[in-house]
Amino acid sequence: PRDSIEQKLAGLWAEVLKVERVGVTDNFFDLGGHSLLAVILLAKIKKSFESEQSLIDKCKSLRE
Repeated sequence: PRDSIEQKLAGLWAEVLKVERVGVTDNFFDLGGHSLLAVILLAKIKKSFESEQSLIDKCKSLRE
Protein backbone atom coordinates (compact mmCIF):
# COMPACT_ATOMS: atom_id res chain seq x y z
CA PRO A 1 0.00 0.00 0.00
CA ARG A 2 1.27 3.42 -1.02
CA ASP A 3 -0.62 5.65 1.38
CA SER A 4 -2.73 5.61 4.54
CA ILE A 5 -5.98 4.95 2.67
CA GLU A 6 -4.55 1.92 0.87
CA GLN A 7 -3.06 0.69 4.14
CA LYS A 8 -6.41 0.99 5.87
CA LEU A 9 -8.21 -0.78 3.02
CA ALA A 10 -5.61 -3.54 2.90
CA GLY A 11 -6.02 -4.05 6.63
CA LEU A 12 -9.78 -4.35 6.28
CA TRP A 13 -9.42 -6.79 3.39
CA ALA A 14 -6.95 -8.89 5.39
CA GLU A 15 -9.28 -8.89 8.39
CA VAL A 16 -12.34 -9.95 6.40
CA LEU A 17 -10.48 -12.50 4.28
CA LYS A 18 -8.52 -13.82 7.26
CA VAL A 19 -5.20 -13.51 5.44
CA GLU A 20 -1.96 -12.12 6.77
CA ARG A 21 -1.28 -9.61 4.03
CA VAL A 22 -3.01 -8.01 1.03
CA GLY A 23 -1.31 -6.19 -1.83
CA VAL A 24 -2.73 -3.34 -3.88
CA THR A 25 -3.04 -5.50 -7.00
CA ASP A 26 -4.62 -8.49 -5.25
CA ASN A 27 -8.10 -9.51 -6.35
CA PHE A 28 -10.67 -9.83 -3.55
CA PHE A 29 -12.31 -12.88 -5.09
CA ASP A 30 -9.02 -14.61 -5.91
CA LEU A 31 -8.10 -14.33 -2.22
CA GLY A 32 -11.21 -16.28 -1.22
CA GLY A 33 -13.73 -13.47 -1.12
CA HIS A 34 -17.37 -14.01 -2.02
CA SER A 35 -20.58 -12.00 -1.98
CA LEU A 36 -21.25 -12.31 1.74
CA LEU A 37 -17.68 -11.30 2.63
CA ALA A 38 -18.00 -8.39 0.18
CA VAL A 39 -21.05 -7.12 2.07
CA ILE A 40 -19.18 -7.47 5.38
CA LEU A 41 -16.19 -5.66 3.88
CA LEU A 42 -18.35 -2.81 2.58
CA ALA A 43 -19.92 -2.37 6.02
CA LYS A 44 -16.45 -2.16 7.57
CA ILE A 45 -15.29 0.30 4.89
CA LYS A 46 -18.37 2.46 5.42
CA LYS A 47 -17.84 2.46 9.17
CA SER A 48 -14.12 3.08 8.85
CA PHE A 49 -14.32 5.83 6.23
CA GLU A 50 -17.84 7.02 7.03
CA SER A 51 -18.84 6.86 3.37
CA GLU A 52 -20.37 4.44 0.91
CA GLN A 53 -18.07 2.60 -1.47
CA SER A 54 -19.03 0.94 -4.71
CA LEU A 55 -18.80 -2.85 -4.60
CA ILE A 56 -17.32 -2.86 -8.08
CA ASP A 57 -14.72 -0.21 -7.21
CA LYS A 58 -13.42 -1.90 -4.09
CA CYS A 59 -13.59 -5.59 -4.93
CA LYS A 60 -11.53 -5.82 -8.11
CA SER A 61 -8.30 -4.64 -6.55
CA LEU A 62 -7.18 -1.90 -4.20
CA ARG A 63 -5.37 -0.01 -6.95
CA GLU A 64 -8.18 -0.02 -9.56
